[in-house]
Amino acid sequence: MLILNDIQNGFGLDIGDRSMKLLRLEFKKTFLSKQKFIVKNYAEIKLPEGVVDKGEIKDEIQFENRLVSLLESAGRLPSRATVVSLPETKTFLKTINLTAKNRKEIPAKITEILPTILPLAPEEIYLDWQIIASDEEVKKSNFDKTYKIFLAAAPKTIVDNFLKIFKKINLLPIAFEIEAVALCRALFGDGKINFRAKIFGVEVKDEASKYPRETFPEGRQVIIDLGATQTSLIIADNAVPAVSISLPLSGNRLTEIIAEKLKINFEEAEKIKKFCGFDPKQCDNKTMPVVSSYIKDICKKIFKTLQTYPGLIVGRKRQPITLSGGCANASKIDSCLAKNLKIKVKRGTPLELWNIQSKDEEFNQTAFGASTVIGLALRGVLYPFPENH
Repeated sequence: MLILNDIQNGFGLDIGDRSMKLLRLEFKKTFLSKQKFIVKNYAEIKLPEGVVDKGEIKDEIQFENRLVSLLESAGRLPSRATVVSLPETKTFLKTINLTAKNRKEIPAKITEILPTILPLAPEEIYLDWQIIASDEEVKKSNFDKTYKIFLAAAPKTIVDNFLKIFKKINLLPIAFEIEAVALCRALFGDGKINFRAKIFGVEVKDEASKYPRETFPEGRQVIIDLGATQTSLIIADNAVPAVSISLPLSGNRLTEIIAEKLKINFEEAEKIKKFCGFDPKQCDNKTMPVVSSYIKDICKKIFKTLQTYPGLIVGRKRQPITLSGGCANASKIDSCLAKNLKIKVKRGTPLELWNIQSKDEEFNQTAFGASTVIGLALRGVLYPFPENH
């Protein structure tokens, strides 16, 4: 059995279709007890096409080999404890309201309604839930109370496949988190989500109060997470994801369009997208004319989706959209989206929000593309694994 001597040794592990990222943070107190997080280990490795597809491992041997290479590239890790991302496309999240006389009744009521809100049978999923609000403090004990509950579920086939490989290379997952939860933590603060992880029957305690945090943004928030193979539109309430929607937009698709229109190969198109971006003043404006219609069509779908959620778009008081993901690195993509959506779009700044410091300048410049793994690593620090189990 693996024994952990340092409760802050767990690292974040973000597994995507085309890359894997690893990040370990260390918490420090600064002058006047302000928080600071230090990057202790960081590594990223590319995945060949077909190794992981939409969150599912398709080539176990290659995946295992690449994961071992990632661990070696990260340098010395004090423990093998990790917080692992689960893909948006294969997971489910939902916020519901339940009426119950007390908290003891909640598990049975959740089990009762599961078939009506999830596409898989209860025996086919791993389920976690948490109360994020209630009116029990203002109601007497013999009256029904209303509980606002955040549900997260993942197919057992996906999780068990990861667990099988982790066991082979002696990795200990202390928690699996849906990408939207990790992203919201990194970009908006900690919200009210603190899922309990049980390993060997031991429940992780809430250690967050030990770490003083700055004031985080509140209210309803929107994230566009631009990935290489997929994009997610996430709507959150006070840093708690309420809904996550997959969009027909991806960095690779943009590269393919550039390649098709300019009659060049994919590699050349990728370089143009990376260095010219969406800035009409760069590279003789090669990019914008060939992708403009595609971007406009996607933005129409995004705007239409946002209109269905009250409070997001009200007159001139439109909530700004936060941009994250690897493709958020492209020059002026935030301005391009803002122009088409007619809503302010800004890149996420997890390093500034959490006061995360790194000597790696490349990591500092592209951190908004690593927001998911930052959120996972923060989970390992804020709610660490117990010292003995």
